[in-house]
Amino acid sequence: MLRRLCEQRHALTVYYSEVDGTYCPTAYQLSVAENVVCVLAPFEEATREVSYETAHISLVIPFVTALRNLLKNEGNDAGVKTMNSTLLKSLDERFKGIEEKPLYTVATLVDPRFKTKFFSSQATLTAAKAVVLLAFNKVIVQRVSMQDESQSEHAKQQINKIEEVPAKNIRLDNSSTSSSLLWRCIDEIVQSTSAPEQQLPTSIETQLSQYLAEPEINRLADPLQWWSKNMQRLPALATVARIYLGAPLTSVPSERLFSVAGEVLNDHRSSLLLHNAARLIFLKYNSKLIKD
Repeated sequence: MLRRLCEQRHALTVYYSEVDGTYCPTAYQLSVAENVVCVLAPFEEATREVSYETAHISLVIPFVTALRNLLKNEGNDAGVKTMNSTLLKSLDERFKGIEEKPLYTVATLVDPRFKTKFFSSQATLTAAKAVVLLAFNKVIVQRVSMQDESQSEHAKQQINKIEEVPAKNIRLDNSSTSSSLLWRCIDEIVQSTSAPEQQLPTSIETQLSQYLAEPEINRLADPLQWWSKNMQRLPALATVARIYLGAPLTSVPSERLFSVAGEVLNDHRSSLLLHNAARLIFLKYNSKLIKD
């Protein structure tokens, strides 16, 4: 609104001069409005950027740092000086301790556009690196647990098969135990649980050091596409990046989905079946992904 007011100031001045009973802002007020627009413009840009469907949660710390620096470096004009200090105070209160939250720090660290550039201290960076290692170890533990459950279920099925065999066909001598289905399942479980604990933690540390030593990519590049291309080269770190960079930044995309549903379900489609409505909403929302 203020930007439009500043753009049309000359037309408004003419209108005020021709129409009686209207109020015309003074030159000082218009100057203050221009300064306010300059201060709020970065906030508007940040709002638009985080509302895209392709926005990643790694943008939070860089945006907060950039907005804080802009407010600190803004001029001391009397018209917006108080506004600057109020916005800066509110920004600090809302995002206090943001670098202490693993979700944001790890996402920023594994984003090849930013890496370590936006951490305020070496201690915060060290903590973020430690969280990356812990996150990868947690993924490995979950995978091993899932493998154990799968192997256990497989072992139970094999045991049931053995129990169904007549007793006279079961060989109990020690020479046959190494080739039996039961011991084969046990060997598979042992091998699947022991290998990751010995090799992968060292691998993630090496890959993290190699990744941080490389230069940052272009700001307009897609970090997920970069990781897709470098997944074979940095497989362990790519696992962490896929988890943290996949987190949605805002609820705007889901709210847009409700708007799409409102366009599909209207008064002229009162007899539309539920499953057909779901299919139409899916096609409408994802039509941009369909390639010719």
